[in-house]
Amino acid sequence: MVRRMSSVGQNYFNYAYHSSSLMVGGAPYVRNNQDLALFLEDMDIFFDYFLNELGGKHKTPLEMYDLLS
Repeated sequence: MVRRMSSVGQNYFNYAYHSSSLMVGGAPYVRNNQDLALFLEDMDIFFDYFLNELGGKHKTPLEMYDLLS
């Protein structure tokens, strides 16, 4: 989705998750250690793509506010 949105000029993306997703049993899709490892691996894959292939940059919410104001 990010690849497609980027190709049509979308320049800003937000990656969000609930902190409980980082605890086994904290979310329906993180039921055990294997699910947690997969969740974290998916994050690693996405951020590697976003930062290294798309040339994305991370910003804090305040930095985004200043950028878009």
